[in-house]
Amino acid sequence: MQNRVNRLHERVLPQDPQEAQAQLNAYLFGPVVRFVDEDIHVIQAEQGAVCHTYAVIDAIHKSDISVLLDAYDTEWQCLWKGDAQAQFAFYAPYIVKLQVDTPFTEWLLEQGWGKNWGIFIRSYHSLTALTRHLRKFNQLYSEVDDHWVIFRYYAPEVVKNYLPFLPARDFAEFTDGLTQIIAENRQNNSVLFL
Repeated sequence: MQNRVNRLHERVLPQDPQEAQAQLNAYLFGPVVRFVDEDIHVIQAEQGAVCHTYAVIDAIHKSDISVLLDAYDTEWQCLWKGDAQAQFAFYAPYIVKLQVDTPFTEWLLEQGWGKNWGIFIRSYHSLTALTRHLRKFNQLYSEVDDHWVIFRYYAPEVVKNYLPFLPARDFAEFTDGLTQIIAENRQNNSVLFL
């Protein structure tokens, strides 16, 4: 029997809201949390490059997010483009570059955490490069139904129940350029890492 790599990791947040917020900030803006086998030694530089933090917010759960993004001083893009972006602005996913201790980031973590609004991504890529990469996965072809379907990879439940089990080649293609995917697990007040 082949050993399977456990791609999904979980950390429970403290019960105290301030401690939980501090821990979440550390996960999102501190050094990238590494989950490695104790028998494996990973060679790392003493000082790492700055890893950006992004939120992918699903307007299905927060329909006025495009209006809010305009109101805050944020760098963002819609993950749909062209006619789909214009026609379905209140249903589209948006990717936002987050900065620590900014009004938008504080608002998002206070108001959105625990409400299934989306996921967080750590990456060294620019917003434009990451948007271009993620747009490749907005739709999947269903051979069973013989048509294209929307792939909501930015839903926390998909991070928990689908992405970790992708075949190795598909997983590598999806996570190319992504340092880490972070999502909420509402069932037990924890943070999921992929």
